[in-house]
Amino acid sequence: MTLASTAPLKIIAAIIYETFRMYAPISIALPRMVHRDGATVEDTCMPQDTKIGISQFATYRSMRSFTNSEECAPARLLNDTTYTRQALNPSTILIGHAQLHRPKLGLG
Repeated sequence: MTLASTAPLKIIAAIIYETFRMYAPISIALPRMVHRDGATVEDTCMPQDTKIGISQFATYRSMRSFTNSEECAPARLLNDTTYTRQALNPSTILIGHAQLHRPKLGLG
């Protein structure tokens, strides 16, 4: 068995992506710069060019982003009807004007 031979097994990719969602491979805040018009975050005005950090853990565990966010559920990536009300496409996370993409693993 090779990595390429497992590509048709979409459950393998779903398990890997869901594991990365629950246990991010890095534990740092993702740096972002406030755009030129400024921004409001949690009722706090942020001037332009302010550096902020987005916590992967908080983003990926938020009930606003994922249904049953505390559960390891690879089915959310396999079009399971339980997860059709996902707030976000599971392949991307939107944070302000930034769009974060999940990595491509070449697994289907």
